Amino acid sequence: MNRLIERCAMLDIHKSQITACVRVPDGQGGRRQKVLEFAATTSGLITLADWLRSFRVTVVGMESTGVYWRAVYYLLEDEFQCQLFNARHLRHVPGRKSDVQDAVGLPAARARTRQAELRATPAAA
Repeated sequence: MNRLIERCAMLDIHKSQITACVRVPDGQGGRRQKVLEFAATTSGLITLADWLRSFRVTVVGMESTGVYWRAVYYLLEDEFQCQLFNARHLRHVPGRKSDVQDAVGLPAARARTRQAELRATPAAA
């Protein structure tokens, strides 16, 4: 079943940086998106959480490659509904060519994703 998530974000996480894209209503019936990069440090993660909070994001999607997603997930899980994408499923999303394009293109996919394509908990990773 597909469902639209009104305020969502997608994170493309790497060892030293996180590219984040937020998609929220623009007030005119459309969608507004904002992209920003954060350091993958404790202060960077706190800044990321503050930034997501400022947009009133409810759902945060992230790719579950490697182990870099874990710190981000554990920091955000108490306040946001965090969901991990299977990297194999994301590989087939058309047009993905860079970190910014990953972060920008995936919230739209996240907003309409099927629950079966998500890992429900970090223990499944």
